[in-house]
Amino acid sequence: MKVLLSVAILLTTIVSLGQNYDDLIKEGRALLNQRKYEDALSKFQQAEKLNPKKIEAKYGTAVALSQKSFATKEGSDCNKAIEALKVVEKLDDKFSNLNYNFSIVYFELENYDIAFKYIQKQIEFGNQSDPDLYYQRGLVFIQLKKEKEACKDFKKASKLGSTLATQSLENCK
Repeated sequence: MKVLLSVAILLTTIVSLGQNYDDLIKEGRALLNQRKYEDALSKFQQAEKLNPKKIEAKYGTAVALSQKSFATKEGSDCNKAIEALKVVEKLDDKFSNLNYNFSIVYFELENYDIAFKYIQKQIEFGNQSDPDLYYQRGLVFIQLKKEKEACKDFKKASKLGSTLATQSLENCK
């Protein structure tokens, strides 16, 4: 009887941990959408403590740092974001929009060759109907002085629904 009770308590604890983990991930994502990067970061870090083997919390932490670095233009935030992204990369180098986020951070650091490498990889392995990928690569091409290639990407991103890409097309010849 004690064994059954112990098993029941253990199962309840495991289910409870899973629910808390999922709730923290959802809350973190909602906070990212609200641009509350520090609060989102806290939620993802809490989730990671609950279940350090799951990749979603590690990725959430990396995205929060990446978006924070983009918003603040702080080099130290960029370096923290790269460290967090590398943790996810070691676990799964094709996870979600990992390479897109790498590209954004390296773009912020003005390391355009590495930004290009990562956005290329994201386009190769990611959702090829995502306009943000082509818009990002277009931005990188501009910095690499490849205006013709940039305009092609802006045109493709525009066709896929990117209003930013449509605006960028105005600068294309």
